[in-house]
Amino acid sequence: MADDDYVSTAYQNSSFLSQFRGQAKLSTKQYFLLWCRYDVQRNGYLTRKELEMFLAELLMVTGDIHFSRDELDQMTEGVLTQFDNNNSDCLEMWELTEIIPVEENLLFKFRTQTAITGPQFTSTWRKYDPFRAGLMEACDIHDFMLDIIGTVCDMQQITRSKLTELTRNVVEILDLRVGSKVRMADMAFLLNVDSTFMNCIKNGDRLSRSEFGEFFDHYDADMNGFIEGNELMLLMGDLMSRFGIEVNATTLADTLGNVLDSCDVDGDGKINKEELALLFSHIDPESYIWEMSAKE
Repeated sequence: MADDDYVSTAYQNSSFLSQFRGQAKLSTKQYFLLWCRYDVQRNGYLTRKELEMFLAELLMVTGDIHFSRDELDQMTEGVLTQFDNNNSDCLEMWELTEIIPVEENLLFKFRTQTAITGPQFTSTWRKYDPFRAGLMEACDIHDFMLDIIGTVCDMQQITRSKLTELTRNVVEILDLRVGSKVRMADMAFLLNVDSTFMNCIKNGDRLSRSEFGEFFDHYDADMNGFIEGNELMLLMGDLMSRFGIEVNATTLADTLGNVLDSCDVDGDGKINKEELALLFSHIDPESYIWEMSAKE
């Protein structure tokens, strides 16, 4: 048997996968739901540990509860050997579809075939997020998709029907209703925005107004209202370490360049509170940034 606590956790969670039993293919919405359950950090790939939990729960659902730790390790290694096409020792979203069949969907095809950089995404997003709150009205999705496609694709390849389908896919996956708002991180995740940028804008926790203020003040060592110079380098290094990105001179410079291109609105090479808020789409709508912008 595998370790008792490991089996117990898998057994308790296996009911989630049981809802998909008997389906020849998952809908895109179901697949995203499944993916987000195991991609805990929402970084677009399953680490070996996350993949192990998925496989353990899958074994439970199929009725095989008598597996050993070694057998699970071998199964994980076998899956990575067969499906980890870029030898990254993890499983990306499109690679898992070779194990879990998914219905054809234009959005899924779009996100796997289209490269969107952080600056491209953010410059388009700003048009629909005037308060810099990390939120966009659901009714703006159609126009947003039109603009982002025009930025990264040949518009002649996208018909009106395809644009309508892409918009519908986003609305269905995010389960949006009239009056709903879309979070920046959710849209960036759906569109598979450049991973370096994504690693910087996503934080696993929601930040309250006071928590965000404390976070900013921690890096604003001279308390002048800006994170700049060595303060900014420290922030970038900490964010990269938080998300498992190797910190060296090259990656630090690249990440800093991405962040400044994406969030330094006035181009002064410094980050103020409003600009930093663009990195954290999980800030509460009633946070300091939202309240300040709404009053202006």
